[in-house]
Amino acid sequence: MDLLKRLFGGSTSSASSGSKLDTFTIQYPNGKTPVAVRVKLTTPGAQIVESLNLAHPVPTIFISGGAGNMDVNAMSLTRTTIEDGLARFLHEQGISLIDGGTSTGVMSLIGLARQRRNYTFPLIGVAPEAVVFYPGHEPKKRLADLDAFHSHFILTEGDDFGAESDTIVHTALALSGNGAQKLLGFIINGGEIVRNEVHRVTRYHPEIPLLVLEGSGRFADELAAAKKAGTSDDVKITEILRDGNLHFIPMKSGADMLRRWLENFHGI
Repeated sequence: MDLLKRLFGGSTSSASSGSKLDTFTIQYPNGKTPVAVRVKLTTPGAQIVESLNLAHPVPTIFISGGAGNMDVNAMSLTRTTIEDGLARFLHEQGISLIDGGTSTGVMSLIGLARQRRNYTFPLIGVAPEAVVFYPGHEPKKRLADLDAFHSHFILTEGDDFGAESDTIVHTALALSGNGAQKLLGFIINGGEIVRNEVHRVTRYHPEIPLLVLEGSGRFADELAAAKKAGTSDDVKITEILRDGNLHFIPMKSGADMLRRWLENFHGI
């Protein structure tokens, strides 16, 4: 059975899925001009990838977590790991990254690292258009701003964060060629939305490897603690630990260790 259909159902095949969608360019005052596309929640990942003219199949990482509720301490500790570990690895290996696309938490750290280091890896943000601001678009319900240092944006339907979750994963699957190239999910911090995202992935496609950054706070640390304890009172965490292809790395190990882990891991 097709991997994407198994995970999400419906018409999410990695083959060409209809005509290309209309894209547009966001013009930022700082001169950045990311390309964006508006999609329905049912738009196939392959159609999104083709519409944005993204190279595929390519090794791909998607991030689950790390939005606006990261505290200052977690942000500070995470910054070096993200900039010198993850972002450097993405650039050196030419790997595409998909995240939530906003100028908050770890997503802003990745965008800033890409800008500061002049990195060129595709950085694709996915968010519900109804709740995010960008130049030329002022939503009635402004929950966050898109990050100007992303290269592409996928703007989904939905009136709250979490609506974009499936689009992130099935776009990542399409980018990786439905198994032709390697794919990794990276759990950093996160709250209830991330709990639901990770539970959904481990339930419907447990083969996808998920790396948990222990010490990044909140849900990532809940998972790490439950793994060490061997038990959890949280039903979803219990099922994630039972069914998921989980790997853990302490944030205190540092950027070099994260980069080496990513380089050596057979899944990416």
